[in-house]
Amino acid sequence: MARRLIVFDLDGTLLGADNRLSAHSIEVLSKARHAGLTLVAASGRGYRAAEMVLAPTNAVEHVICSNGALLYHRPTRTISDRHPIGPALIRDLYHRVNDGLAGVRWAWETEKGVVPDDEFGALREELDELKASPPDLRLPLDDRPIEQRLEGFGPIVRALLAHCELARDQLLHRLKPCVPGELSASSSSAVFVEVTAPGVDKRTGLEAFCASEGYHRDQVIAFGDHLNDLSMLLWAGRGIAMADAHQEVLDQIPERTEAGHDDDGVARFIETLL
Repeated sequence: MARRLIVFDLDGTLLGADNRLSAHSIEVLSKARHAGLTLVAASGRGYRAAEMVLAPTNAVEHVICSNGALLYHRPTRTISDRHPIGPALIRDLYHRVNDGLAGVRWAWETEKGVVPDDEFGALREELDELKASPPDLRLPLDDRPIEQRLEGFGPIVRALLAHCELARDQLLHRLKPCVPGELSASSSSAVFVEVTAPGVDKRTGLEAFCASEGYHRDQVIAFGDHLNDLSMLLWAGRGIAMADAHQEVLDQIPERTEAGHDDDGVARFIETLL
């Protein structure tokens, strides 16, 4: 078998409607690994939340996390690459968004976990990002500038913005005029919008990984379903949209799986390669 790398998004792609791996997917991933395929996850999830769902399999060693902001090596539980948001951009983002749209809930991803404000923290029972983080992490309630309130948590690699009335594409549409143009903002199947450092997305994370491991883009098969996957799907030698992907993804990616994410669409496709 020719040397190939398969990269897949998690939520809405590899995972089922319950946001977990099916027994069938676990079996196929193991077979693919033993057949010599390199398997990489590329997710908006932080590394803790990614590990939560990938725990049943050891076939996936590397995870491009946080929409490209981190590269995580599962066997050693180490982060080998990181692209944080600078303090000045954090301050600019925080004030411009709050001035432009009322009711935004904030959380900040650090290597210690996701640090939410009280309103975002109320979503703990709904979100793996918060379930996988230490429960005592909270954004301090005081009058200091936001970048000072985040001191001590480590580099900030992603901002998570939720709203009590708006979600996903609606929220992204309302927020885009408020987000500093150099930052990368995207939506996924999650209820929140994600913001990463300038030029950081899944494509840049995948491109850097391939360069370090000696893969050409023509050797890469990528699967995804949402707007934050588009750059990766367009860059890969073979980008494949899920059958039940976001309409904008379907409009730009002609090849797609026969089955959706809740019917093991990725696993079924990989089986055809074996």
